[in-house]
Amino acid sequence: MMSSQLEQEILKTATLAVECDRSGDYEAAIKYYTETTKLLQESHSANLMSQITEYENRCSQLKSIISSQKNDMHVEINKKIAKAKSLMLKAIEMEESKKDDEAFELYMQSAEFCLSLQAQVSNDDDLSMKLRQLALQSTERAELIKFAKNNLQQHQLQEKTSTTTTTSSTNLKPLGFSLRDSSPNKSTSSSSGYSNSGGGGGGGGGGGGSYTKEERTSCINGRSYVPFMADDYKEKFNYPVPFTDKDGYLKLSPKQRSNFGKWIRASELSLDPKMVVSISCFNIRQTIVSDCSFVASLAISAQYEKKFNKRLITGIIYPQSRNGDPVFNDSGKYMVKLHLNGVIRKIIIDDYLPLGSDGRLLCSYSNNSNEMWVSLMEKAYMKVMGGYDFPGSNSNIDLHALTGIFWIDYDSLKKFFDVIYVNWNPGVFSHTTCLHETWHAKTGPQKDSYTMGDNPQYKLEVRAGDSGGGVWVLLTRHITDKDDFADNKEFITLLVYKNEGKKVYYPSDPPPFIDGVRINSPHYLCRMTVSKGLHQFTLVVSQYEKNNTINYTIRTYATTQFSLRKIIERYEKRYEKSVTGEWKGRSAGGCRNHQTFVNNPVFQLNIDNKFIDNNILIELKAPRNYNIRFEVTSVTSNVPSSTNPNGTFQRKVTGDYRRGYCYMELTNLTGGVYNIQPSTYEPGQEGHFFLDVSSSCQIALNRVS
Repeated sequence: MMSSQLEQEILKTATLAVECDRSGDYEAAIKYYTETTKLLQESHSANLMSQITEYENRCSQLKSIISSQKNDMHVEINKKIAKAKSLMLKAIEMEESKKDDEAFELYMQSAEFCLSLQAQVSNDDDLSMKLRQLALQSTERAELIKFAKNNLQQHQLQEKTSTTTTTSSTNLKPLGFSLRDSSPNKSTSSSSGYSNSGGGGGGGGGGGGSYTKEERTSCINGRSYVPFMADDYKEKFNYPVPFTDKDGYLKLSPKQRSNFGKWIRASELSLDPKMVVSISCFNIRQTIVSDCSFVASLAISAQYEKKFNKRLITGIIYPQSRNGDPVFNDSGKYMVKLHLNGVIRKIIIDDYLPLGSDGRLLCSYSNNSNEMWVSLMEKAYMKVMGGYDFPGSNSNIDLHALTGIFWIDYDSLKKFFDVIYVNWNPGVFSHTTCLHETWHAKTGPQKDSYTMGDNPQYKLEVRAGDSGGGVWVLLTRHITDKDDFADNKEFITLLVYKNEGKKVYYPSDPPPFIDGVRINSPHYLCRMTVSKGLHQFTLVVSQYEKNNTINYTIRTYATTQFSLRKIIERYEKRYEKSVTGEWKGRSAGGCRNHQTFVNNPVFQLNIDNKFIDNNILIELKAPRNYNIRFEVTSVTSNVPSSTNPNGTFQRKVTGDYRRGYCYMELTNLTGGVYNIQPSTYEPGQEGHFFLDVSSSCQIALNRVS
């Protein structure tokens, strides 16, 4: 029979073993389980054999857990050591490339990272010492770069003040390091690194380092996506700690939320993560995100790149190696270039991806388990579109955001598709330019069926050689909200007129050379072929019904020289005059065919100057069911006809009677007094009308009868 003292000792050690086990102190738990087992064996009680076996099995389980944790810790430490090496190698590469500012930053990051890692490996004296030496070497090299830069600036200042030429050199220590070699200064060459050169994908929004006010209309779904600039090739990607996007996690769709487990970094999905293993459409797998149009566009672009070796995908993902290949970034920061709202824009993301409760990704992914480009490209586009709860789009929009290129044989196209969006390669055009503009909803009438005077208009001048040329004009409405995809109510088009680049007021006079169809796609393409010689066109942006302010881009591509500029009004807004008149009773006199014409209202325009180059625009607006026009007669002139090379006129009319609207432009007009008399075609047609006068000079407008 077991003594009471032994029984109390067994109870005490068993209790301690269970408490340590529950608290996660597995080494202490193993110690107490082992002591308890020995005490039970000393009792020589056959009834306790099952308890002894249970404690022994638990000790074995805990030893396995401790071994696994040590292995995991070893793997994590190795990853961090590789990160330290990577930072140092990139710093060396930047220094060798004479990019001292980038090298200085990377050296300081390397030193900071090594010191933080040293504290985690304090039980490994050898590794801890080497990390400290590496941190010291990084700091020294950073200081030497700083010293060299200051020294150079001093010499440049001396040259500027003394006009004497001096040369300076600073001897730096040999480049290189090693964490395991006996000498931390051993030279090591880098076989890869991040490059400041892009791997294709087109140019930026506005050139070297600035962009226009229109290009700054970059707010899409509440976030700003600025145009890609030349300086963005120097984007910082390396950090001592993993990068986290300041915009936070993407919004999940309802299907994702119902099975959501956690957000996981791409580096946690594989022991050897790669950005690209193989660009292939067959590796792409879509899950429950409703972005089939984008995934299809991604697959098309991937297959095109694989077949024709054109970097449609790999050229727009950063960071990149010196060969222009996208690389996996341990810091978790990536930049993607997308064609959005008229220019190439940069999208910054981190590598957090949604993981389901079953351990599977809730976003698109690659069949290659260690390949990340599919998930990260989708994340970049979904970020712009407001999150993974994407309402859907169509492939012509999504493909244009990626590359603007699509191919399929005609028989397959007829078999599988109802609608054809024909894409094209802008690289075949040797000349191109673009303009970014805003069309405010308050400008002009809701519909332009009677006048296009308030529509944005542009003069396109093309000079073609003997073989002629082709000119394509692409109108792109900027998308700023994901609802534009779900319920797009904006119908846009582009009309082309052959009228020497002059402003167009009447939609059909002259008739348009190209009468564009108003569509609710964000893109409208207009194509022209020109013969030899000089051609002048007027381009007019039009909407079916103008309810909202829109931002848009007009981009012109041509095989020959051309110029594109906005038609600027010659009138000043401060001089505008507007009066409201009425045809009523006796004053509804009708046209000149009737004796009552003289009873129509008369307004007097007074230009109180002696200039002969005044410019006047007169517009008459009335009920649409009335045919209207007006005439202008000269009353007095402030400049004698003998000294006026432009001469004077007695009477001018707006032409045939028109429904609801007519206008007259008077250029190089002499200062003086003029009468304006509006009329309807039939007498007795009563109603209000508006008479608007725009001018380049000070005027007065009053009703006289």
